[in-house]
Amino acid sequence: MNTFKYMMITLLSFGLFPQPSFSNNLLLPSIQEAYANPKNEGVLFSNYYILIDIGHGNIEALSMTIPQGFGVINGISVIDQDGNKVEMSYTIDNHLIRLSFNKLLHKENLKIVFKSVKYSNINTRSWLFHLSARLRGRSDFIPFGTARVNIYS
Repeated sequence: MNTFKYMMITLLSFGLFPQPSFSNNLLLPSIQEAYANPKNEGVLFSNYYILIDIGHGNIEALSMTIPQGFGVINGISVIDQDGNKVEMSYTIDNHLIRLSFNKLLHKENLKIVFKSVKYSNINTRSWLFHLSARLRGRSDFIPFGTARVNIYS
């Protein structure tokens, strides 16, 4: 089941199929950009950034799968569109990261920062992160895209 779910997320995020409408009034976030800094091949520690447009949805939490061999050394932070740090907590369980926000997020652009990332597979040139959001009043996470971070020049 999980393989099918992630395969569909990947196909949807690359635009091969149109995004399904889950409900008439349900507005999901969208991924604007994903990048590493520095993104040179030989660098062992980089910061990874994923920029998300929240749109009009009310976000309680975000969930993302991380690839095997990916490790965050100095934590994760979230920054809003004004450059302020967003209060949140996170858990890392095997290959799943959950970000829980202390206040409801709406109408903001967010930047998720993975600080000083170390990865074990030096030959990997890009990473895929499958993202899901839990909206206010819902108990499940709804997938909304896949962020691709390239680490080569």
